[in-house]
Amino acid sequence: MDVFPTLLDLTAKIDLNVDGKSFLPVLYANESWQNRTIYWHSDKARPRNTGDTNSSAIRMGKYKLIHWYEKDVIELYNMDDDPFEMNNLADKEIKLTSELLSRLNNWKEKIK
Repeated sequence: MDVFPTLLDLTAKIDLNVDGKSFLPVLYANESWQNRTIYWHSDKARPRNTGDTNSSAIRMGKYKLIHWYEKDVIELYNMDDDPFEMNNLADKEIKLTSELLSRLNNWKEKIK
């Protein structure tokens, strides 16, 4: 989502008010995005090619929450401790799961 704004920043020096953000300041070491919250929504899954289904996700700090919304399945991972997403924490970290899901749903409402 940040590639297109970055290419615009590199080539045209214009802002088309698109989703995403130019990452040139990070490449030039003028900014750090360590605490940037990232949102994702896909309604064009490719179950035959990749096995995925429609989902939305939020990455905030070291946590990533995935909502497989057609099946209403929620997964939560600590990406620092579990980068291969093997240990779903959603049932153990109920408060955090609820907070991240709420943020994700609020973001989805804004982009409709």
